Amino acid sequence: MPNKIIYTAPAVVTSLNEKIKTPDVLKSLDGLCCHKDHVLNYQDDFPNPTRFRGGFLRLQLGDDESLQVAIELECDERLSTKELKTLKDSLEGQVSDGIGAGCFDFLSEKTDLSVELLPLGSGKKSQIDQRKGNAWLPGKDAAKQNAECCKRAQAVLQAGEKKSSKPGKISKNPNALFRLIDKMSAPITPDFLETLRTEIEKLGGDLSGIPDKQFPFQNMFDVRVLKMLLDAKLRPNLTDCKGNTLLYLSSGHIACMELLLSLGVDINATSGSFKETALMRAAFLGNAKSVEFLLKKGAATAPKTLFGETALQQALNNQEMYLNGQPGKTVTILKNWKP
Repeated sequence: MPNKIIYTAPAVVTSLNEKIKTPDVLKSLDGLCCHKDHVLNYQDDFPNPTRFRGGFLRLQLGDDESLQVAIELECDERLSTKELKTLKDSLEGQVSDGIGAGCFDFLSEKTDLSVELLPLGSGKKSQIDQRKGNAWLPGKDAAKQNAECCKRAQAVLQAGEKKSSKPGKISKNPNALFRLIDKMSAPITPDFLETLRTEIEKLGGDLSGIPDKQFPFQNMFDVRVLKMLLDAKLRPNLTDCKGNTLLYLSSGHIACMELLLSLGVDINATSGSFKETALMRAAFLGNAKSVEFLLKKGAATAPKTLFGETALQQALNNQEMYLNGQPGKTVTILKNWKP
């Protein structure tokens, strides 16, 4: 019989940035799995991947009824203590910043919940162990089982919200808005626009409380969608949950930036914990056309990030990292720019 290596790490479930501790919600997510991808697909980060089988991620309840992510691998020989540590380090990276960063995003698409693996400050650590046995593998009905888990979790969550809600309280659940945004490729009718306005009004025209991975970043690159949202009274000067402005998120997409600037947004507003401007982001992206556009619109070159770097230094950082020619053009534009 082969050896089975079991890796587990803490996971937290949130709804609108609030940690969910309700046992019934956590229990409903037991068995939710990432059946379309596994850690062995990432050979650059995985030691001797041909030795192993399995590697799929799934959520399960721990002995203390808290949620955790589990990965099971099997191989024909028993691993040494040193090999187990190397394997654990690799899995740690996969869970925190590799496959684990988005493998359960489908839960956010179907429900008001998000999952974070290996969360900072959880006070719990990952573990690895080996024993005789076969690794867990998703069955042919994994997609159906995932859908049932999502449906069950959403029903439990909504039942709890109804029980604790106060009369007259306006819901700030953004998922209905996101589902509408996903349908914007279809022909737009007056009824659709009215529904869109209603959902944005429920949010107070703001998306700042929406958790990471739920904010519709990709739609800030589509001027048609952005205009529709703004026409429906989405505030042009809002920030996302990380403090990033719409202008910052639109860096690299001139039509979107032009629309936002026409509505009076501050071209030099800083975003996020690093205090970066839209110009700094465009410079780091090496987008020469966007940099030139922002400069002509009055973007300042003097502001510095939290680490004391100007837009020019951001462009130089990009040039050093990628050396692909385009960042060099961005550097030249910023060096030669005269207001």
